[in-house]
Amino acid sequence: MWKHIDIGKDGVLPPDPMKKNVSLEGAPHIIVTLLGEVKGELGTRHHQLALASVTTSGIKLRWWMERLLEVREREGSTSGPVFGDTDGRVGLISEYDGILHSMLRKLQLEHPNLVAATDEVEVNYSFFESFRRTAEGRARGAGLDGTVQDAMNRWRKIEQAKGRRPRFNMVDHYSHARDLMPVTWRYSFVQ
Repeated sequence: MWKHIDIGKDGVLPPDPMKKNVSLEGAPHIIVTLLGEVKGELGTRHHQLALASVTTSGIKLRWWMERLLEVREREGSTSGPVFGDTDGRVGLISEYDGILHSMLRKLQLEHPNLVAATDEVEVNYSFFESFRRTAEGRARGAGLDGTVQDAMNRWRKIEQAKGRRPRFNMVDHYSHARDLMPVTWRYSFVQ
């Protein structure tokens, strides 16, 4: 993340970026890096996704990731996992669910129009599935087909292969993160 944080920072949003064949090469984006356990794309131990700097719903992905890196730097960490402890251990998703639930309960009280008072936060929301389901629903609602979702989640196939060659169709097999930027950008933009 630190190495690639400035890439795409000064991009310019093209008119109608969701229109077919519109070039997104210069669109504002942020490179998000997912650490992996095994060798993955381009012979590295990480997977990169180019995401829109700001989504259509107003989520400022770049702003949030830059704040996260600032916090990690203040903690004395400028390499290793961004989501982890000060000793460099990768944080587990389950460790973050408690924080998520606490924030959602607060949101429930302050803004019941966003999270209904009857909504069972601990039952209905988790980092394991909730956000992925929502993201995939929004992507389909925006007219993006399943191949876009497959491209966005291709890192998962690489990790599940556990050192073996992942099973991609031929198009996916020869695609790399940098080539998929327009696809992953559009997927993140509609969120």
